[in-house]
Amino acid sequence: MAQQGMKDFEIAAELDMTELEMLGTLKKMPEAMRLYKIAKNQGYSRDMERLKTWIEDKDINTSLVKVYLAQRHGITDKVEPTDDSTSEDLANLFQELAEKLPK
Repeated sequence: MAQQGMKDFEIAAELDMTELEMLGTLKKMPEAMRLYKIAKNQGYSRDMERLKTWIEDKDINTSLVKVYLAQRHGITDKVEPTDDSTSEDLANLFQELAEKLPK
């Protein structure tokens, strides 16, 4: 199920568990957790390979591809706005560090 690209809560529902119960159980079984992570990575890799073909295929519905990738992997084309105060804080930090450097 993990390889099919299902989310954790979907897999847990298939097993009649909550997401926390499923992940807690997997943490107690290191080999099962390892296999679960491998399967999740295989599903992600498969979708990234599909993305390459989707980009080249002009007949594909890009809106559906965006919804699929956002729902399965949290990948969106939205750009997070930058916070000006963060830039100011970084500039101040660099200035302070520059002043503390030996000359």
